[in-house]
Amino acid sequence: MDVTIRPATEADVAFLTDVVVEATFHQGRLPDDFDEADFRQGFGEWTAEQVRGELDGSVTSVVQVDGVDAGRLRVVRRDGLVEIAGLQLLPEQQSRGVGRAVVSQVVAQARADGLPVELGVEKDSPRARAFWERCGFRYVGEDEGEHRLRLATAGTSAPTVTPVLVAELLVEDGRMPVYVHVIDHPEARVLVDTGLTQLHPLVADMDPRLVPASEQAGLDPAAIDVVVNTHLHFDHCGGNHLFAGKPIHVQRQELDDARTLDDHTIREWVDVDGAHYVPVDGTLELLPGITLVPAPGHTRGSQVVVVETEAGRVVIAGDTAVFHGELDEPRTEGQRVVRALEQAEVWLSHAHEPWRPRGDPPG
Repeated sequence: MDVTIRPATEADVAFLTDVVVEATFHQGRLPDDFDEADFRQGFGEWTAEQVRGELDGSVTSVVQVDGVDAGRLRVVRRDGLVEIAGLQLLPEQQSRGVGRAVVSQVVAQARADGLPVELGVEKDSPRARAFWERCGFRYVGEDEGEHRLRLATAGTSAPTVTPVLVAELLVEDGRMPVYVHVIDHPEARVLVDTGLTQLHPLVADMDPRLVPASEQAGLDPAAIDVVVNTHLHFDHCGGNHLFAGKPIHVQRQELDDARTLDDHTIREWVDVDGAHYVPVDGTLELLPGITLVPAPGHTRGSQVVVVETEAGRVVIAGDTAVFHGELDEPRTEGQRVVRALEQAEVWLSHAHEPWRPRGDPPG
């Protein structure tokens, strides 16, 4: 697959407008009162100004895949940085690695010019934010409508955290995401939880929908050096079999319970061929800036992973809390442990967005 970027001309305005409309419709994000004719006229006029060079620093391009027009890219250079101001692909070109290929080209040029890369993601688009975070962008702030993300500095010594969606489960009020988290550390690449990679009769009632491995950007089992299980429920250890021979760190209490307690997990997903478990007793510094901390509550042997990043302390909490509200009003020992960590954000396994503190926990 050959992904290229060419400068847009006025002849491309209609196509670029089509891309934005189709991509937004595909995401289910068109407002109920959307006036397509009015949008097309206004957006087309604005795009024409861009391609004529009438907007300072703004360059609009057509993304091509194997020579066929496939998407829209708008990049703005301002105030000593490069901003990716728009990237949309036709629905049939999504989930093929095209977006990451485009981002790589933009980032390479920005780094050659010695400029940082930023972008804004609308707050009602968690999947878009997850995509950009898989590309290495990190939260740096927000305004009323958008989260601001910046690409992590090349060569930084601080670890970074990337959520990866691996599955969805059926719950009472809809479908619940299942995320694992990749930590890129100068000394190793760490995977926190392994999600689920296959179906099983014991969980058929939850109608698991697996995300194809080709769509799990940033998650290559061969590139993982160390695995951490926050606990050993089926949707957190279902991919352990992919990491034969690699150290899997789990609290000793959790490993014992998974092997002895009925209805704790799918046991054959725990003791798989080649699994190399490293039992942990209490708090452990896994690597500089990465610490495992016991957080009992969801299970007796649950643990969280504390990561010191450039943007602040990040906690990967597994199911210590399933919903954000459980951290707003912590009730279990593990939830209270998380709230006491003075973190910048907390990633949960079943939430698209991280939880962020709004004040002191209730006393």
